Amino acid sequence: MIRGKIKQFFKIEGGNSGLTEDFIYLNQPKSPESEIIIYSSSTQENTALRKVDKDAKIKNKKIKIFSGESIIVARNGKAGSMTYLECGNYTMNDHAYIIQVRDLYKEQINIKYIINGLRKEIESCITSDKQGNRTFNKTLFEEAIVEFPDIEVQNDELNEYEKLYNIKKIIERSINNIVVLLNSIPKCNFGDLYKIEDVFNLISEDRRLTEEYIYNHQGIYPVYSAQINGAYGYIDSYSFDGEILSVVSYGDSGKTVLREGKLTIGRNACGLIPKEKFVDKVSLKFAKYALQSVFINNSKGADLKSLSQETIKLTEFFLPDIEEQELIAQEYERLEKMFEILKRMYRKITKIVS
Repeated sequence: MIRGKIKQFFKIEGGNSGLTEDFIYLNQPKSPESEIIIYSSSTQENTALRKVDKDAKIKNKKIKIFSGESIIVARNGKAGSMTYLECGNYTMNDHAYIIQVRDLYKEQINIKYIINGLRKEIESCITSDKQGNRTFNKTLFEEAIVEFPDIEVQNDELNEYEKLYNIKKIIERSINNIVVLLNSIPKCNFGDLYKIEDVFNLISEDRRLTEEYIYNHQGIYPVYSAQINGAYGYIDSYSFDGEILSVVSYGDSGKTVLREGKLTIGRNACGLIPKEKFVDKVSLKFAKYALQSVFINNSKGADLKSLSQETIKLTEFFLPDIEEQELIAQEYERLEKMFEILKRMYRKITKIVS
């Protein structure tokens, strides 16, 4: 085991100030042999920022070129995030620092060990200003005292981290695949074709329900609005009792959530309940999955999209037999449960490996 200040074991250098997009454009490599990869604080190993000529100069001074195994640490932006770089020649901008093991300790320290073994020390050196902008403080980090176990122990720990990291990637892919399925199901093209207004009564938002109103009428009955997870607030009265499909009309427009009990539909949302003649012919669980992707696609706008009640009413969808609806809903309920389990696993692993 070795113990000491971080600056004893590592060289930590900043990147090039002035390595702007314009500079890069004006200093393109003259040949494949003269090209140098540029990394930044947000650059991943497989998505380098740009390439520049190795003889490029900033204010008559040649750019810094680094070589060998390194860890890039973001100075700002995603301050403290780390990227491992294998041997090679590269440069970087001044939004990141490069960490390399000093020659004296190359047989005693595996540089990859920093990413998880020194993550607490990295995080403790991140400061925030009044606006919440985060910065990694190089000086604080250099002065921190750390211990490194024997190189064999480091390598064993890295192997375990690598296993967890691979599991994390598998879980991440599975989560993404489930999200795609949940956002595009089911592609029903059988059954009878209906408009929403033929099958459902639309419950309009209650525009009285501002923050002030909810504060002055606090109670036990939930108000559901554009928030997907949980209630917006609780009041002393309710407008509806039963099962209702809540549809976000502004913000995460088109997102559908099945609500139940004594409740009120608040601002930026509306509700759908089957008309009397369709009560036994439509499953709201099925409608939740069948309609969400259609509503999302029909939403208008850029960041905060909107979905008008008129658009909702005129939306067409296929309605299969109730037995088919229930089978489809059951399958996608299983998917949602798996999705939640995978998310919990992903959060736990992320606390261990970055």
